[in-house]
Amino acid sequence: MKKIVLALFTVIALASVSFAAPKYFIGAGFNINSSKNLVTGENPWTGDSEGIKKGSEFGITPTFGYIIDDNSDVSISVGYSSFKYENIYYDAALDTVFEHTDKYESFSVGVGYERLILSAKNFYFYIWGGAEYATQKYGESKAGYNINFNITPNVQYGLTDNIYLFVNLNFLSLNYDTGKYTGDDDENYHDFSFGVDTNDVLTVGHDSPVTIGVSYLF
Repeated sequence: MKKIVLALFTVIALASVSFAAPKYFIGAGFNINSSKNLVTGENPWTGDSEGIKKGSEFGITPTFGYIIDDNSDVSISVGYSSFKYENIYYDAALDTVFEHTDKYESFSVGVGYERLILSAKNFYFYIWGGAEYATQKYGESKAGYNINFNITPNVQYGLTDNIYLFVNLNFLSLNYDTGKYTGDDDENYHDFSFGVDTNDVLTVGHDSPVTIGVSYLF
């Protein structure tokens, strides 16, 4: 009889572990962004020309989080982004093509809190708020740092009970950035912005309209 009771308790214990709600998650977000714009009057050498300004970005942000309850979680993340801006100008007066390329890198660490606002079937709409510290390098001569506080909505879709796809809607985010450039001329900055950053404040993901990723709950 004791063996039967012990076996029953063992089965119950294993079942409770197997069907326990996940308490942690790991994931990663990806940013791939490119742009191409025709510009006039922005030649850095002559100040009067026509040309093309092209930009591209790649970023990855691995994340680890703790699930507080069915509606909220907290997380920590690290990130890396690479940026490249290329300017090509033709100056008719000089009959000369000018080319200039800037390359930037950004490494970051961040913390965040996420709250479920509404859900429908396998879709979930969250509001995320957090802070991020990033170090930055601009070519060979300039560096800097950036501190970002932002509130960003995101949408998640449950493929299974443990695997979720997510899209961070950066174009609807509210941001505050503060930091400093160092190099030839030191420069401090403070910036409030809504949506995608347009001021070359290089923080992971904030130059991309959306961040796409996947999370695994366990």
